[in-house]
Amino acid sequence: MGIVLVADPGVASEIAHELADKLPQQLRRRVRADIDWQVTARTAPLVADEQLDVSSAVDVVRPFLPEGDWDAAVFLTDLPRRAGRFIVPGLHGHLSLVTGMVRANRPWRLFANLSRALAGVFATAAFGLVNTSAWTISSDMDAVA
Repeated sequence: MGIVLVADPGVASEIAHELADKLPQQLRRRVRADIDWQVTARTAPLVADEQLDVSSAVDVVRPFLPEGDWDAAVFLTDLPRRAGRFIVPGLHGHLSLVTGMVRANRPWRLFANLSRALAGVFATAAFGLVNTSAWTISSDMDAVA
């Protein structure tokens, strides 16, 4: 049985490719072992506004589906689920939204790059505090300047 995972670029695509590797074994173990599960992953941008509904998403994704044998297609996106004009309410919906946003933005990658910049800032500040020339210049300057 062929399954195609079509995902938005970025985190959704990374998840789809990871799933494509692991899903056949899980399906054999949990559903049926006698079926030859074939899972492939594709990346396709979903260009849509916030009011996109499921039927429109199918039309957007259809050109990216591969030719050949597949029985089911699953589209993965990090767009929030909506009911009408509002984000789906509830703790699970909000928690999923926040978790997805944090995972998509990957704030932990910022600290590695930011730590070098912060070290430079602290070094400059320490130099300014210790250096007597900076204090002399600041005391000699007019208050208006």
